Amino acid sequence: MGRALRPHLPGGTFHIVARCQGREALFSPELRTALVGLLREHVAFSDAELFAYVVMPNHVHLVVQQGRAPLWRLMQPLLRRTALVVHRVYRRQGHVFERRYRSRPCSTPDHFRNAIVYTHLNPVRAGLCATPADYPWSSHGAWLGDDAAVDGRPSPVALARAATVFASAPVRTPGELCRDYLAFLEWRQACDDVLAGDAGAECAPSPEPAGPPVECGDANWAQFLAPPADGWGGDGRGSEAGGSRARVARPELATIAAAALKEVAPGLPSSMVRSRWGGPAYVRARRTIIVRAAAAGYRVREIAAYLRISTTAVSGVLTSERKRLLASSP
Repeated sequence: MGRALRPHLPGGTFHIVARCQGREALFSPELRTALVGLLREHVAFSDAELFAYVVMPNHVHLVVQQGRAPLWRLMQPLLRRTALVVHRVYRRQGHVFERRYRSRPCSTPDHFRNAIVYTHLNPVRAGLCATPADYPWSSHGAWLGDDAAVDGRPSPVALARAATVFASAPVRTPGELCRDYLAFLEWRQACDDVLAGDAGAECAPSPEPAGPPVECGDANWAQFLAPPADGWGGDGRGSEAGGSRARVARPELATIAAAALKEVAPGLPSSMVRSRWGGPAYVRARRTIIVRAAAAGYRVREIAAYLRISTTAVSGVLTSERKRLLASSP
């Protein structure tokens, strides 16, 4: 009997788990640091985006948004390199991971938020540390504004869109989004404490504490990260081998442009980015719009038509951005 096909959902976000054979703790602190470097390298050379990670002694959690390529284009070489490192360090052969990695799509904003927080709370729940900040092999620090990972290099996670799903108000600065994320994480910890206190008790379960407001985060999820509108594709399931190509939910180009202008060139009239006017503010805003539109799934010709510039100019911006990202990886 053949293996079940994995879901193929371009633009969808997945919570991924890969566990060592027999739950053996093969990842020493040095190996965990090396695996963070491997993760950065393989994310940089894929079209996927990494939103959260944690490297535990015997397993790995990732929260990843799939690009147009299937997930295995990221995961297969990453896990193969990981296995080779383990073989070399321990001078052993055979399987390192117990099975294929597990991937579960995040279908709602609440699922997404909980996948992020579950990933970062994993070391605490395993008894490895008292708080997520005490565990250096995760992206929790990046979510709090620390740009450096445990190996001293830039964090491999991309938070520009992901952090907005925790927003408690319509307009939030990066620092405010950090506090929104932390408030949600602390609420989940409080819920864990309630469940632990109720364990074995014969009385009625205690009510969960009230959670932080997330309505604005739900709206941001719908705009920036929601899975394709037609779900799993034309066959109702979708797969990496069949089914019609799923469409990626994406914001309007005008919405992307307005958000970019507000952030990088607040004094620039919106009509200017679609003109041939020059100037540093125009160049900065146009570059931001191009990068964000491409990340949202727009093609070069669509972006060029909206900005009324050549496709060569759009391609040049995207090429230089890719080179910049690759230069920051080992």
